[in-house]
Amino acid sequence: MTQDSASPAPSSPTASHPQAPGAERLRDVDYLPPLRKAIPLGIQHVLAMFVANATVPLVIAGAAGLSGADTVFLVQMAMFVAGVATLVQTLGLGPVGARLPIVMGTSFGFVPVMIPIATTQGLPAVFGGALVAGWRWPRWAVSTAV
Repeated sequence: MTQDSASPAPSSPTASHPQAPGAERLRDVDYLPPLRKAIPLGIQHVLAMFVANATVPLVIAGAAGLSGADTVFLVQMAMFVAGVATLVQTLGLGPVGARLPIVMGTSFGFVPVMIPIATTQGLPAVFGGALVAGWRWPRWAVSTAV
């Protein structure tokens, strides 16, 4: 019986193990990469999160025609709230939080609604709208009686 020349030889590592060497440890949830790899990966993660988190306040500030100081304030508050929310998700606060390394941040889903509110009503209306829209009524406050 002849062996096909395109298939790997049975003695090669890829023939007996279809996965690359070290792939098994990457599935381990407790795996820690070496520090020389972990630091650049961490910096890359933080920079990607920073750009995504800072873009929403910059778009809103530009559309609303805010001053430089107000724009800086908006970006600072977005970063602060994202940091607090990330800590709550990661560490947990009582029953709140997934206790997983989840990075929280801003969402572009609200930008189409926030821009007209910011241009016509101003930034306080955007903050108030976000507060009211984000409020979830407790079950005891909702009446089920007809």
